[in-house]
Amino acid sequence: MGGYVLLRALEREPARFRGLILVDTRSSADNDAGKLKRVEAMRTLRECGTTGYAEAFVQGALGKTTLEERPQIVEAVKEMAAGNDPRGLIGALLAMAARTDTTGILEQIDLPTLVVVGAEDTLTPLDLARELDARIEGSRLVMIPPLWRRRRSSAPRSRLS
Repeated sequence: MGGYVLLRALEREPARFRGLILVDTRSSADNDAGKLKRVEAMRTLRECGTTGYAEAFVQGALGKTTLEERPQIVEAVKEMAAGNDPRGLIGALLAMAARTDTTGILEQIDLPTLVVVGAEDTLTPLDLARELDARIEGSRLVMIPPLWRRRRSSAPRSRLS
């Protein structure tokens, strides 16, 4: 939710910012399918508790390489998700479903801006990061490659276009 909060805060108090880092986020509000997905997550929380929610959460939140090759990270994320108070999780899901679109502010941003996305991000895929980057003049987009690509090459990453 950090990117959503940051864009809304920037819209209201632009003088407070000197630069932005937008990591795995989007400016658009949830469409109907997204809202229904959040309602389903709330239903899972009520019916299965935080453990059931955590199981479903990791499947949608973690990339393919992590799910297949990093069981310790999968378990750590499950534990983090399951360790939350269900009321807080439901509140966060409601807030994300109800948030409004902040796309209109992107063209007004005249601050140094870094847009970061994981190559396998499923919640906010690379295309959404490219959209943010294209709308923010002078921004820089950095994609974090999958783990398997990082092992093969230690070459510096460059701007995506």
